[in-house]
Amino acid sequence: KIGMINNFQEMLSNIFDPLFKVTTNPESNNELNIFLRNLVGFDCVDDESKYTGIKGDELYRTPEEWDLDEDPPYSYWTYYLYANIHSL
Repeated sequence: KIGMINNFQEMLSNIFDPLFKVTTNPESNNELNIFLRNLVGFDCVDDESKYTGIKGDELYRTPEEWDLDEDPPYSYWTYYLYANIHSL
């Protein structure tokens, strides 16, 4: 953790808040609007050779509560990425 964000929700907000804003108001950021109209996919990369399962109570942590020193497991990341992309 290098201190740039306080929890996983802040990271999600940094990525998706501008996308939701431009989706509801395309004139708010013309460059981002054009980018979204041309976007056809997302690519996520993980080290598939190592297991990163969710342990214990981590399964029930919300993104706001994920303020641990270690990153969430890849499956946790991809769930929230999918949920936000689907909502867009």
